Amino acid sequence: MDSTKATRRKDGVMKNRVCIFVFCQSLGWDLMERLPFLDGLAAIRAPMRPILGSSCATLPTVLTGTLPATHKHFAWFYYSPVSTTFRMCKFFSYVPVLNRSRRVRDNLVHAVRKSFGITGRLSIFNMPLRYLPLFDFVEKRNLFEPGALGEVRTLIDFFKDANISYFCSAPEHSDMENADAISEALRDGGVSAAFWHLAGTDQILARRGTGSSASRGRVAWIDYKIRNIYEIACRNYRQVNLVVFSDSGVVPIYDVYDLKSRLEQTRFSHLQDYVAIIEPTMARFWLLTPMCRAAMARILSMLACGTVLSKEELQKEGCWFDDARFGEIIFLANPGTVFTPNYMNWDLPVAARGYHPDTPGMAAGIVSNIAGLAPPASVAEVYAMLVRLAAGAAHSAEMPLAAVGQKSDANWYG
Repeated sequence: MDSTKATRRKDGVMKNRVCIFVFCQSLGWDLMERLPFLDGLAAIRAPMRPILGSSCATLPTVLTGTLPATHKHFAWFYYSPVSTTFRMCKFFSYVPVLNRSRRVRDNLVHAVRKSFGITGRLSIFNMPLRYLPLFDFVEKRNLFEPGALGEVRTLIDFFKDANISYFCSAPEHSDMENADAISEALRDGGVSAAFWHLAGTDQILARRGTGSSASRGRVAWIDYKIRNIYEIACRNYRQVNLVVFSDSGVVPIYDVYDLKSRLEQTRFSHLQDYVAIIEPTMARFWLLTPMCRAAMARILSMLACGTVLSKEELQKEGCWFDDARFGEIIFLANPGTVFTPNYMNWDLPVAARGYHPDTPGMAAGIVSNIAGLAPPASVAEVYAMLVRLAAGAAHSAEMPLAAVGQKSDANWYG
């Protein structure tokens, strides 16, 4: 079944089981544990280890069960002046007022998307327009499209290959619109699996923090919508298996560091000796001259604001790239520190993600109504669980409509 349309069953026969997978980006274990969240519905809840990388790395990991070194999504931008999709940006970069105009930037994104047929979550964030022609954007395709990651098979590819009827949220729609669409698909009763990706939580947490009323309200809204979707499914399926999970938490910010100004104090020149992308919690460097190549790692290692990640550490976290597409040097901020100014945020966040996976507060979380489910230890292990559950739901026997409406068997998990 097409991922954007569920067909109403008219033969009086409904699915026996359905799996509802809800991916709550940035809703970390700390919030799941501290705030009221699916109380009375959850049979299990547990923390999970996140992965290293930008927010764009987590959805591919969830959908494939692989780490960035395999699915090739580690950060939004990678150094590639030859293949760049932003070549037209050089014509705008010479007029400062255009560089600062959000309308110009939005129109530029629209033009690039249309010219290259990009269906992924394209954004240029706060990147200076004059730098964009040096980089390419990693997510060119909607990750919920079949074949989105080429030879690396995704959960959507599994659904297609196994002939599992499914419905997925659409990245171009809001969280509310996707909730309504999935509710309708479950009301029709024609899908065996539904996947809802909530992407708006991280913005609220970054702007207001984990202890704010806005964050509590957001968690309460997610709780309400999940319960509503679950009840709709229970009226149309005999068994409803619910799995709600996240990719990481966020850490409160207590220090800022102007890495850009510090680099300008060195004898090396940006664009001549090196190229860098400064993100809130990570700076990535490509070295252009032998002298800079010999000195940059030493300069960064002397700064107290962060750590240069070794090849061994990057390999351990599944984030080492032989072609250095995401940087020859990866400089990771200390927990609670953000680099500002940076090329991603317009405003200074009060909480951030993207620190080392072992940082307190960074743990992801999982909640499910399946009492016998063994929770994954890490976000990378979620995929195998989703595949197993979806396959079991799809191969269960269909039942007459009169038998539908019973609550789910929370002990079933395979």
